[in-house]
Amino acid sequence: MPDQQLEIVDLRTSRDEKLLEEICSGLYEQSFPFEEEREDLGFWRENLWDSRPGSLVVHFLVAGRELRDDRGREVVGFIGTEYYPESRVGLITYIAVAPEWRGRGVGRELMDAAFRALANDARAAARKLRAVFAEIHEPSRIAPIADSIPPRDRVAIMARYGGKRVPIPYVQPALGEGRDRVYGLMLVAFPARRRNFARRKSVEKMPADTVSRFLRELYCASHDVREDDEDFSRMLNALTGDLELEELVHE
Repeated sequence: MPDQQLEIVDLRTSRDEKLLEEICSGLYEQSFPFEEEREDLGFWRENLWDSRPGSLVVHFLVAGRELRDDRGREVVGFIGTEYYPESRVGLITYIAVAPEWRGRGVGRELMDAAFRALANDARAAARKLRAVFAEIHEPSRIAPIADSIPPRDRVAIMARYGGKRVPIPYVQPALGEGRDRVYGLMLVAFPARRRNFARRKSVEKMPADTVSRFLRELYCASHDVREDDEDFSRMLNALTGDLELEELVHE
C-alpha cells in the first residue's frame, strides 16, 4: 500500500450501510457530478447484498483508515466493479481518490484490488476473465471545468495503467427508468491477466466477439434494450474481426 496505515475493504463481503451512504453522499457524488452517470444508493444495496447467484457481480472497494470505526474513519478513495458472467468480462465502473491523496499510489492500489476481485469472480464460476473495460469521458466532448478531474488527466491516468481505446462509438446505457443514455464517453480496454499495474503491459488487439458479447449483456443488465436501436447498431457495426485498440495518449 502507499501508506501502511491504509486498508482496502470490499463492501460486498464487509457490509456497512452507513459507510456506503457516507461515500455516496460525499466523495462519490463529488467525483461524478453528472447525475446520469451515477448509480443510486438502491442499486448498490441491491447488487452488493441482495444479488442472485449467476447474476451480475458487483464490488465496491473502499480505501482508507480505520474504516470500521464510523466516528473516526477516513475514506481516501474507492473503486466499483461489475463482473458479467455470460460474456466473462469485467467493468471498472467508478474510481475516485480524495484530492489530498492523489499522486500517492492509492488509485493504482485500488485498480490492483479491482482486478483481483474480477479475476476471483470469474474463477468462482470456473471461468477465466476475458477482458476488463472502463468508461471515461472523451476530452474533446466535455469541458475540463465540467468534470471533477480534467478529462485529459483522466485519460493519461488510464493510459499509465495500460488502457487503450476500443474504436467504437460507445454509448453508455441508461442507468435506470426515466434516465437518459450517456454520450461523450469512450470504452477503454485493459489486459485481463496481470499481477499488478507496476507492469505496464497493454493489450494490442481484442476479438470483436468479446466486445459484442459484453455490450449485449451490459444493455440487457441495464434494461435498456430498444427496438430499432441506432446507438446499439452503430456500436455493433464497428465490430469486425480483431479490433486494433488505439493509444489513449499520443507522444
